[in-house]
Amino acid sequence: MAEKDLELSEEEEKPSGKKGLIKYILIGVVAVTAGIGGTLYFLNGDGGSTADEAVAEPVKKKAEYYALRPPFVVNFKDGKGRQRFLQIGVSVMSRESEAIDALKMHSPLVRNNLILLFSGQSFMDLQQPDGKKKLAQQTLEELQKFLQEEIESPGIEKVLFTDFVMQ
Repeated sequence: MAEKDLELSEEEEKPSGKKGLIKYILIGVVAVTAGIGGTLYFLNGDGGSTADEAVAEPVKKKAEYYALRPPFVVNFKDGKGRQRFLQIGVSVMSRESEAIDALKMHSPLVRNNLILLFSGQSFMDLQQPDGKKKLAQQTLEELQKFLQEEIESPGIEKVLFTDFVMQ
């Protein structure tokens, strides 16, 4: 009889095959989930604040270029009293469509302001690279001043001279 009791107690202690399998599957799922979570935590650095940072960073818009056509032709006198001519093609770079629209709408006023600026230049200064850079900076400032009044934003990032002929 003692043998029968011993046999029964051994059978009761063995877990059934299905219960043991479920237990191992649950342990495996928890281990895989923890591994994935840990990997994501370390890849993100501080554990998820990158999503907040991505929203906080402004998205840089694509640059748009607009050519002020036709090229500007102005005359001015050099230091010796000779009549000189300047033909200059101007393009602008902006990331704001509103700025380019304002330049298109007010083209006559913009052209007038730039013609006055260009015709007041010195022939000797424009022969030097620094003189051309200075003129580009003055043109940028003139356009930004105009756009600040119109759309309350400087709007233009760069002024590019696409043609520059002096005679």
